[in-house]
Amino acid sequence: RIDPSATRIILIEALDRILCGFRPELSRKAQQYLDKLGVEVMLKTRITGIDEKGICIGEQFIPSSNVIWTAGTMASDVISTLQARSHISGRVYVNRDCTIEGHPEAFVIGDVSVFLQNEKPLPDLGPVATQQAKYAACIIREEIEPGKRPVFKYKDKGNVAVVGRAKAVMQIGRLNITGFFAWMAWVTVHILVMADFRSRFKVMAEWQWHYLGKRHGIRLITGRYRRGAD
Repeated sequence: RIDPSATRIILIEALDRILCGFRPELSRKAQQYLDKLGVEVMLKTRITGIDEKGICIGEQFIPSSNVIWTAGTMASDVISTLQARSHISGRVYVNRDCTIEGHPEAFVIGDVSVFLQNEKPLPDLGPVATQQAKYAACIIREEIEPGKRPVFKYKDKGNVAVVGRAKAVMQIGRLNITGFFAWMAWVTVHILVMADFRSRFKVMAEWQWHYLGKRHGIRLITGRYRRGAD
């Protein structure tokens, strides 16, 4: 009973482009996809207040009963107890072996750490945390002394963002892929990482059914429906 045409979706970004983890040309392409979907993109705009009635952008008020905040997180409070140089986000800077200064036995990895590679911080992504975890586990298991530890190096295997139905933007090394082929690559990777054939087949069949039938694969619970009720 929900009329999609009665909805309004606004994407508010404080920076000058969306998807800042991608190259500028991919950010522009993603915004074009969103424009075609009817999403209102507001760049260089900061939210100054949120309450149960909506959001404030300076003196402007936008009424909304649904606000989804995706602007990142602060580090856990326990990280602030570490005697280490910290970032404005609360994360701590780590050495080339993912340990904090003065404590070669203390590894800090993932999105609570700031690791500089080529003088740039690594992104707060799952693949970064996974590779750092494997690296730290190897150091601990092999009992490698601090002066003999190899430098951690993140291997970027690509990044993808799905933007609408059968559309995505993908960045692999210097290669940019957009549209249907980027979306298909995302689908393929998600299926391949599943543990068993049964799961792969089930997910693939469901996605094909949803795609061909233009189904969303979700159920909205808006209250008990009584036949004949207004």
